[in-house]
Amino acid sequence: MSSQLIIMRISISRIFFLILSFYSFYTVAFSQSFNLPAGNAGYHFVDRLEIKSGRFAPFHTAHKYYDRADVVRYALSLDTLQALSWQNVEDLNYLYRDNNQYLDSTAFASQYHPKYQTTEKPFLKYFLKTPANFYEYTTQDFNITYQPSIALGGGFENTEVGNNPYFFRNFGGIINGSINDRVHFYSNFMFYFDRYQAHVRRYIEEYQAVPGHGFYNDGYTLSSVDSLYDNFNAQAYIDFKATKNIQFEFGHGKNFIGNGARSMLLSDFSDNYLYLKINTKFGLFDYQNIFAELRQFSTKTTGFNIVAPKYLASHHLSFNISPNFNVGVFEAVIANRDNGFELNYLNPIIFYRSIERDLSSPDNVLIGADFKWNFSNRFSLYGQGILDELQRENFFGNGDWWANKYGVQLGAKYIDVFDIDHLDLQVEYNYARPYTYSHSDSVNSYSHGSQPLAHPLGANFREWLAILRYQPTSKLFLTLSLMQANVGRDSSGINYGGNILRNYGSRPFDDGVLTGQGVGADIFLLDLRASYMLIHNMFVDLNLQYRTEDSGLEAYDHNQFFFSLGFRYNLWSQPLLF
Repeated sequence: MSSQLIIMRISISRIFFLILSFYSFYTVAFSQSFNLPAGNAGYHFVDRLEIKSGRFAPFHTAHKYYDRADVVRYALSLDTLQALSWQNVEDLNYLYRDNNQYLDSTAFASQYHPKYQTTEKPFLKYFLKTPANFYEYTTQDFNITYQPSIALGGGFENTEVGNNPYFFRNFGGIINGSINDRVHFYSNFMFYFDRYQAHVRRYIEEYQAVPGHGFYNDGYTLSSVDSLYDNFNAQAYIDFKATKNIQFEFGHGKNFIGNGARSMLLSDFSDNYLYLKINTKFGLFDYQNIFAELRQFSTKTTGFNIVAPKYLASHHLSFNISPNFNVGVFEAVIANRDNGFELNYLNPIIFYRSIERDLSSPDNVLIGADFKWNFSNRFSLYGQGILDELQRENFFGNGDWWANKYGVQLGAKYIDVFDIDHLDLQVEYNYARPYTYSHSDSVNSYSHGSQPLAHPLGANFREWLAILRYQPTSKLFLTLSLMQANVGRDSSGINYGGNILRNYGSRPFDDGVLTGQGVGADIFLLDLRASYMLIHNMFVDLNLQYRTEDSGLEAYDHNQFFFSLGFRYNLWSQPLLF
């Protein structure tokens, strides 16, 4: 092997380390912060405030997750608007409380901002000094905060095989801080001990993966309760700004691109992964690069052996055409190399498709686009499109050709429905042709740890979503979610294009490929959640869920009713709608 080829096989971890080491010496002191976690109420509040005010946030909302300091600055810019109702003012106050440390002297001025809040009676003098942080320590050069994360609850499920108890016991913590206001660090860790709903257990058994998680202990029985799973999950990253407009984030976690409940480009459904993210903001543009090390299969499929890696390089350019209309373009490549990352893909601005062709490589390249349009201070339209492969002559002459692999999303948000304050409706349609996201080399599928990197249903589906949110008071959150989907599943080992982990070379035919082909199934899911906030980010939750699947496969044909009552603190609940 030539010396040039050896250099091209440097491991991605070493590449990240070299980049971070280089820029660490040249960073300058620009205020920064850590990100809002997925599911935090701040995401919906930012959506509402953007639509209501007619002002885009200074950050691009397609790039999740939001920087907390940016959220505070946006809230402050809206605070003087006379059109905001008292409930919208309460939304702003929540954002201030939840991101309180970015209203202090370090972030703004020589003294605390008037919106900075303290607790009247701290717990044992040292704890809960401010609403969001259980413990915090601050000096001129260093600060650190800690929040415990707890979720406890139980209930029951009723399925075709009878009634079964349900419970969850999750606990962990969140640690974050900064050094010299230059480098920020964040870490959260969670221990999960759960008996998941029936359809989630079937998913675990089929794919050997818990949605959103990595290694787990096999289902076991305790005190006559079966199918119990426990696992440990951790996320961590460091970030810093190389210049006023360029920010680096290096860590182990997830990313999300889009404005919908789903993403056809990049979602956070899969397990955590190692990544380097670069955000470059200039004028009306926000350009994001992600370089990541993934694995094809769940760690359960190989025991404690090292799972062979594969790599992701992606870039997304977001552009505000006007104060209320945004468009974006996206490109990603999945590459499988024996000895390391393909250095050609480190070029942050080149088209990956041109590199893939120059290398005559078998890599999997996808391109996409997205948009968002807020109008009338009441509505928002958004959408995405992903193109995995397309043959022009067959697309226009024969749309059922197998290689016409693409997906689309179209959604709308309507706030203050029927002039009822904080009654908000979101509707969304998602569609993916068979074999989309899959590849001739199954290792190069658009997946990580046996889970899709985009939509949870993989491919070969049509889906309709509706989410109705109502917040009658600043403490009470009501959410009704509906999902209706038509999917096509494999049968008797035949690959009909729904399982993206299978290589598309195993397809049974080339022509007449239709969405929903194979063993069809109609899925309906209704999820009702009521949450009451006792103190900041401490909730009591009631959850009712009904799911039915009418399938030609007996293993999937079922009805399920689920009920739970629980308590959580510093955890953000999101229903598993699939």
